[in-house]
Order: sequence, then C-alpha cells, then structure tokens
Amino acid sequence: MQRIAIIPVKRRSRRLPEKNIRLFNGAPMFVHTIAAAQDSELFSRIVVSTSDPEIMATARANGAEVHTRDVELDKDAARLVEVCTAVLDAETAMSRDYDLMVLLMATAPLRTAADIVSVVDLAEREPSGGALAVTKYSHPAHQALKVDADGTAGAMWPDLVAKREEEMPQLRVDNGSTYALHVGSFLEEKTFYVKSLRAYEMPRHRSVDLDDMEDLALLEFYAGLDDGRSGHQPA
Repeated sequence: MQRIAIIPVKRRSRRLPEKNIRLFNGAPMFVHTIAAAQDSELFSRIVVSTSDPEIMATARANGAEVHTRDVELDKDAARLVEVCTAVLDAETAMSRDYDLMVLLMATAPLRTAADIVSVVDLAEREPSGGALAVTKYSHPAHQALKVDADGTAGAMWPDLVAKREEEMPQLRVDNGSTYALHVGSFLEEKTFYVKSLRAYEMPRHRSVDLDDMEDLALLEFYAGLDDGRSGHQPA
C-alpha cells in the first residue's frame, strides 16, 4: 500500500493571522504535524503544499518534501480538494502513484502518530472509501439553534430538539485534523466525505483545531497537561 501524507500550509489566514506557522511548544504549528506523520512510519512521502519560501525551507529542514503550490490555490476561494488534487497530479507527473492519500491539517498539533495510524487502519479495511477523525460534540447537536440577523433564536430541527440524548443516534463531528482516502475514491468523488466513510473517534483534548485565540489558549492548556509520551518533539 503506497501512502502519501499531504499537509497544506498557507501563511495567510482570515481569523487568526498566520495560524499555520505560529510558534507552539517551541516549533511552528505545522511542524508538529510533520513530526506526527514521521512518527507514524506509514508514508512513502510526506508533502507540505505551500507557496511561501520560508515555509518551504522550514518543511525541508524538518524532513518533509515540498509541493510548490500555485498562488491561485492560496486564495480564499480555493478549495482543499483542489490543493490535494494538484499535489496528486504533480506526483503522477513524476511517476509516483498512491493507493491512499492522507490529508493532515496543520492546525491540529495535538493529534498523535497513533491517531494517524488508527485513521489509516480504518480506511484500509474493506469495504471502505476512506476514514476521518471525529470527536463528540460538547453539547447535544440535535438541540442546535439558528439565530437570525435580528437576534431571534429558534430550533434548527424542531422535530428533534425536545428528544433526550439517549433517543438520538451517536452524533459526532469531523474534528478537522485527519482524513485518509483511497485515491481513486477521492479523485472520482472530489470530496473528503467519500462513500463508505469510516470514523475514528479522538478525545476532545486532542481534537482542538486552531481557528482563533480561544483555540490557542486551549491548545496551550492541553499541551501543558501532556507528559511527553505522545511522540518526538519537532526540530
């Protein structure tokens, strides 16, 4: 089984400036993801996709390969599906083909090598188009409220909102960290939510996806609780 890990890293971000490259536990945010991919010992290649020369240099210094991303794919309108497709196309042009593509988001530095191994294991079970990491909602998802522009709130799903949690099926949310997809399924369906998708549940404390300052505070808090047994530290 030939596997490629793809780590998309942009310098610019809308809500939290330069979140992908902020220092965290002594290293740029995305370097922790490179280290987890290396510790998993699963991949033929670990590729950072970026258009930024400084990020390219840091990626190479930490043992990753680099895909020079077209600047058009750095724009807000670009989709991650397009980024991953561009990486796969570039690899194919170099006569490197893969059975499994693993998308590892740079903003999930507490995800471990063991988490990656578990997602890949589920993806490679038959029948499966792939697998992703999920976590529990912090509140019952079926009680979601929609809030109008004037501040008026109402049940998103009126027929479900009064149900007890035990009456509902298990509801989990994509934690935005790890996706392992069969390349054929991904290229055919052009989505990370391919048919026959399996779910690997990660605990909430490893499922923090950096998007704002509150997330950063959570990451720093949970990192402070880590006893150092989750893998090697990035260079």
